[in-house]
Amino acid sequence: MLLSGFVVFLVGILFAHPLPRRLDRLVAGLARRRVLAPRTGSILDVIAALRAERRRWRFWGGGVCAAAIAAAFVVVLIGRFSYGQLGLGIVETVFAFAAGRYLGAMAHSSVLAHVLRRRGVDVVIRPSALDGAGGLASVGGYFFRQASIASMPAIYISLWLLLIPAFPRYKSWLEPYCGLLVVALAFTVLAFVLPLWAFHGEMQRQKDAYGEKADEIAGRINTLRDEWFAADDQVAQAQLRAEIEAQTQIYREIDALPTWPVAPATRRRFTINNTILTFPLAVRGLDQLGIGGDILRWIGARLSA
Repeated sequence: MLLSGFVVFLVGILFAHPLPRRLDRLVAGLARRRVLAPRTGSILDVIAALRAERRRWRFWGGGVCAAAIAAAFVVVLIGRFSYGQLGLGIVETVFAFAAGRYLGAMAHSSVLAHVLRRRGVDVVIRPSALDGAGGLASVGGYFFRQASIASMPAIYISLWLLLIPAFPRYKSWLEPYCGLLVVALAFTVLAFVLPLWAFHGEMQRQKDAYGEKADEIAGRINTLRDEWFAADDQVAQAQLRAEIEAQTQIYREIDALPTWPVAPATRRRFTINNTILTFPLAVRGLDQLGIGGDILRWIGARLSA
């Protein structure tokens, strides 16, 4: 268990270390595309503010993870005390603080939209953006990549929750690992769900505002069509047809404007991943009610039929 946890720790840090710089470049890139528009100052001031916020989240992330690991060891030591376990608990608490600093930096993304609003930065959704997500597809892509890394502790814990019954000497870790899984899932939500939801709210608000413009365009298209039917001159009809097509294209772009900065397939992948991660926790809860084993046997019987 210790060796596998250390491997996950090293791999996670390897992938998580470049993320803050990626986020800074992402914000700068959105400003160059005029998707982020500071009302005062420059985008560099906003990036500096994000870095300051991130440092605070690093500290709290490290503290939360260290406290969670320490609490898990306390629960285990209460059941069976040993100096070896105590020493291991101290070492793992230190490593948990280090890992938690990276998780805290990723969780900081949950307040990204709030920081942008507070710093006077407008998010400008563009219906004609080439990425098909109002100019924010790179935001969704970044958050999904970040969630994939932030979910590594949850994946590790989920796997051990399934394996622990096969290793009686680790049985005392079942309950503590259920608690640790909740903490790990919370970091995953902070790194993906909350930041996406914040941008979703802004995109929905702007799409509603564009709806009024779309109504005006639809009325203009109907007027142009009436004029086209009434026109006798072919040149005038061609000009009207060209304008109708141009206005129709704008209307369709507004109508197709998404309200999430991520492709639907990406959202489905995240939902499936989190369902898999929460499965061991759900099974454990059902087992406490005395029906977990019956459900698993029923599933097994159906699969083998």
